[in-house]
Amino acid sequence: MNRLYVKNASGQWICVELPGDLKNETGVYETDAGLLHEANADEIHYYYLRCGTQLCAVSTDGVLTVLQNSVRDFDIINGILYYSDAQLNLYAAGLDGVSVSESTLLLSGLDTFAVSPDGQYLYGMTVHEDDEKVRSLSVFPLQQESAGATVLSESIYADSHVYLSAEKSRVFYLEDVTETEGGYSYIGTLKMYDAESGETRTIDSEAFKNTFVNGKSYNLVSEYAQSMAGTGKFVAFHGNLTYRKLSELDRSGSLFDWLYFDGRESALMASGLRN
Repeated sequence: MNRLYVKNASGQWICVELPGDLKNETGVYETDAGLLHEANADEIHYYYLRCGTQLCAVSTDGVLTVLQNSVRDFDIINGILYYSDAQLNLYAAGLDGVSVSESTLLLSGLDTFAVSPDGQYLYGMTVHEDDEKVRSLSVFPLQQESAGATVLSESIYADSHVYLSAEKSRVFYLEDVTETEGGYSYIGTLKMYDAESGETRTIDSEAFKNTFVNGKSYNLVSEYAQSMAGTGKFVAFHGNLTYRKLSELDRSGSLFDWLYFDGRESALMASGLRN
């Protein structure tokens, strides 16, 4: 039996027995001022998490409520629950605490998805039939009727993360990933898609895979994985982007340069650092 321990307002720990295995992902917290990663708040009301194939909500007094069955991935943005099932159907439903409205089918066929922090766009991954280590990344406008999908990339490596900006409708990803000369790591072309303008821009070449960070916070949205290819993640982040790039001082991949991207251009912060 899997258990979750919750500390209530009185400081007492409560043991909550879960109906299934706790999935290896970050849950979503609802507070008195919105979702925890979106607002400053004084109280947490619910913790949303996947238990096996069920989506559950756990209150601060230890009450567990099953919201949906057969859930593969989920995301909660602006009071809307987005979730997919085992048949790769993706739905949207209103969410108020533990009350879920009737679900609406949005689309089908995505292996995993994430909604932009502003709730305007949905990003989806599709595994290539001829190579399970490669994925296609697409974007779907959620607020535009009859708007079709835009394919951003056909060559996302399986365990390469995709980063969603919390402040702007931008997504960052690595394309055409290859192994470094020394076999230490993987590098690729860092790109940015601006959903508002519809433009794709190349930020830099030879950026290290999954080394993007910033000075603020991350929120893991969902994971996509194949056993032989590792695990990739959709990650929402705040602030500007920093990343590692292959150093000219050592092409084997043991050294890197540290750069900062402010939304317009990259600036070198340090060079020749050791991985």
